[in-house]
Amino acid sequence: MQESLPIFVTQRQAARLVGISYSTMKKCFMDPMKRPANLPGPPEHRRRGRSVHIFSALLAEWAAGFGLQSAPARKRTGRRTKLEAVRDRDVAATVAAMTA
Repeated sequence: MQESLPIFVTQRQAARLVGISYSTMKKCFMDPMKRPANLPGPPEHRRRGRSVHIFSALLAEWAAGFGLQSAPARKRTGRRTKLEAVRDRDVAATVAAMTA
């Protein structure tokens, strides 16, 4: 038998269902002028007093468009680390073994 979700869930429950942290979920509810640019607006919700209740049926649709974009990796300057040297050496040895 399939377990059904309640009609409304709290912010903490919604964050757990979507797979994001509670603080990130809280940031989505911030004023648009103060909210970080890479976060979407809040999902469909209702306020009851000071608590926020989110429609669980629309939560999956909101989560699909969540799309946090990570910052592009910066190219390091200077000397390579030991890990990078070992990794490059292993890759070169694997390529040499495949071509031989």
